[in-house]
Amino acid sequence: MNKQRANIVQHPGPGRPKGSVNRTTAALKEAMLEAFDRGGGVDWLLALMQSEPKTFASLLARLIPTESKTEITHEGLTDEERRARVAAILDAGRNRGA
Repeated sequence: MNKQRANIVQHPGPGRPKGSVNRTTAALKEAMLEAFDRGGGVDWLLALMQSEPKTFASLLARLIPTESKTEITHEGLTDEERRARVAAILDAGRNRGA
């Protein structure tokens, strides 16, 4: 058994860098995009929206980020300036969906 343990690497390499995409995942995404293009693309999605609205909504929900991190620096600003900045951010968010 000691001979078998001698062949085991004690300290494996660092592996894939954080955030990098697995080759298989990248290949599958590329294939899915090609299938989407060949299968009608936007026209197919529009037909799906009409015929299967629940499925369409489920796909759409997967594209929306589940959380958002916003940081506002307010050093040296008056309360009025802070309120104006927050209002501008909220307005931009509302207009983005329109």
